Amino acid sequence: MTDIYKYRVLKSSWGVAVDLLATSSLGEPGSADAVPIIPGLWIDITVKDCSPSDRASLIRGLRMIADRVKCEGSRSDCDVVITVKKIDYTLTDFQDEGLTCAIIKWSEREFGLTIPDIPVNFNRARNRYEFDFSPLNPAGG
Repeated sequence: MTDIYKYRVLKSSWGVAVDLLATSSLGEPGSADAVPIIPGLWIDITVKDCSPSDRASLIRGLRMIADRVKCEGSRSDCDVVITVKKIDYTLTDFQDEGLTCAIIKWSEREFGLTIPDIPVNFNRARNRYEFDFSPLNPAGG
């Protein structure tokens, strides 16, 4: 799919809103900038002016579900390459975890995965959203 995935959370007067445009392909990554996630799974972030923290958030999210993506993304020995082409958010409606969730939920849709819900709560005292990624790894390992 090449449409934009829209990740949204709104539980207060402000929310987390991230738009993500990505594609998947089979084969070797075409860019020297591609980052290996696990053997056979790569992320290539081609977004112009992508910050180091945005890169880290995308990589972190993909690492959380890497085995599932590799298994469903390529039922052969071919590598899976996820190319992130565009991310869009406003700083007033953003936390790094929003990008992490966006790549996870995009992958769920792209590869037909079943990903547990990622609980999100708003902590009024800290004026921050708190994301609980533990359902993605119930074994705790």
